[in-house]
Amino acid sequence: MVLELRNVKLICVFSLVLLLMFGGSSSSLVAAQQSASSQAISDAQSRLISCFDAAQTAETAGANISKLTNTLNDAGALLSNAKYAYSIGNFTNAQRLAVESQNVLSGFVSEATSLTATAKQDSNTNFLVNVVGSVVGTILVLVGSIIVWRIIKKKYPDSEEQAIEPVAV
Repeated sequence: MVLELRNVKLICVFSLVLLLMFGGSSSSLVAAQQSASSQAISDAQSRLISCFDAAQTAETAGANISKLTNTLNDAGALLSNAKYAYSIGNFTNAQRLAVESQNVLSGFVSEATSLTATAKQDSNTNFLVNVVGSVVGTILVLVGSIIVWRIIKKKYPDSEEQAIEPVAV
């Protein structure tokens, strides 16, 4: 009986030691997952903000950003789902969704920069066309007016003198 009690004590102590070892590593694993998912969410949020700024710059330049807006909406939805998964303790899914959100934004800034440059170039071209077109149009109207005036003057050479004759009082 003493031998059995001793074995039971030994098994209980051994079980307690195993439980503490694996229980501690489980909590450290959860803490590591929590930290990794928190960092992934923070990185995704920073990237979303920088992409939003790039899209806003492109829109200010006059670019059509509807495709960029759709991409931002998709990434934002993924980030929102990642934050929700994090809030309920699903750290693995939160990290996966945050990384997916960042992947959706891959190449976004370069595309927005390209659209910005194209919009600025188009704006400059439109400005030049408008200025040159206005100047040329004005010159054509002036030249046309002078030509018409000369034609009328040749056809009615004395009409000017007759119209200015003084009236006797």
